[in-house]
Amino acid sequence: MLSTTADRQEMDFVYWEMVAEVAAGCTEGAIRAAHPLFGSGDKKAIDAAAVDAMWPILDSDQIHGAVIIGEGVKDGAAHLAHDTPFGRGNVGQFLGVAVDPIEG
Repeated sequence: MLSTTADRQEMDFVYWEMVAEVAAGCTEGAIRAAHPLFGSGDKKAIDAAAVDAMWPILDSDQIHGAVIIGEGVKDGAAHLAHDTPFGRGNVGQFLGVAVDPIEG
């Protein structure tokens, strides 16, 4: 049990640091997966590569939440559709995320 305000603040800091690492991992994974396809003109393949790289990171055991704003319906990216739950974590706050792996 957390006994002091300082303990709770440290726990919050560690949690949000973990959330930032997951977000950065999703971004890096998406760009690394999609980069070889840049210039191909195949937006669906680029999006699919980015989604396929992002999903295992987002659906980790470190966090939990749901996609609040997604592109699944528009682009057929099932993992990023509105209201898709992610993560198996049970610590920290429920996260609502807006995702669009590739813009442009």
